[in-house]
Amino acid sequence: MKVLKIVNFILAIIAILLGFSHLFVNNSRILSVIFIPLLLIFFLLMGVEQIKTNRTKRGYLYIVAAILFVFPAIKVFADYL
Repeated sequence: MKVLKIVNFILAIIAILLGFSHLFVNNSRILSVIFIPLLLIFFLLMGVEQIKTNRTKRGYLYIVAAILFVFPAIKVFADYL
């Protein structure tokens, strides 16, 4: 459980840094290819963490949000290729 929290914290820091770098970099296509799948993984792991701490409603909400991030991730990968 502690490892999951550390991984979520690291993913959150990376997402924040990517969000800030998105403001300053002109080529945002590469950042979106990285950013959307990163959010998918982050939300999925947050859902698992919430379910393990007996906050099931919030956990399932995170997992549903992660599932909804699958569709933009597929579209971004298809456009990038």
